[in-house]
Amino acid sequence: MEGNLSGSFYSFEFFIELKINNVVHIGYPKVCVRDVISGAMRWGSKLDWSWPDPAKPRAGWIDDEQRGFANRTPQKPEDAIGAEGRIGDMHLRFERILEFGKNQVVYALYCPEKNIRLAYGFDRTIFEAKQEKLN
Repeated sequence: MEGNLSGSFYSFEFFIELKINNVVHIGYPKVCVRDVISGAMRWGSKLDWSWPDPAKPRAGWIDDEQRGFANRTPQKPEDAIGAEGRIGDMHLRFERILEFGKNQVVYALYCPEKNIRLAYGFDRTIFEAKQEKLN
């Protein structure tokens, strides 16, 4: 993570439902936190946003026809960079990777019209190679 990014990110309390190849992947809202032991800054979820509670609000990612995920086959986390879409009236772009976690990749989502960034973590399963079972 470069510098102090916590001040330039907005936190929204909703999960993102990102559909890629007919599979819905959940994006978890992230906040910048300081590890009390090491002092390092990392991206984490508030406790009540660390699992996909069905009672919590969800926002569907609406893919951009030309620059969205429909025209990509993500095989590694970097393949999401540049993908565009929107949530409601907010246009967003996967701007960069903030953190490679053990189970999730945390991305900066940038809204150019409002000049704001959101941090969302997506499970690494998006990028796992799918293997067919042999009978």
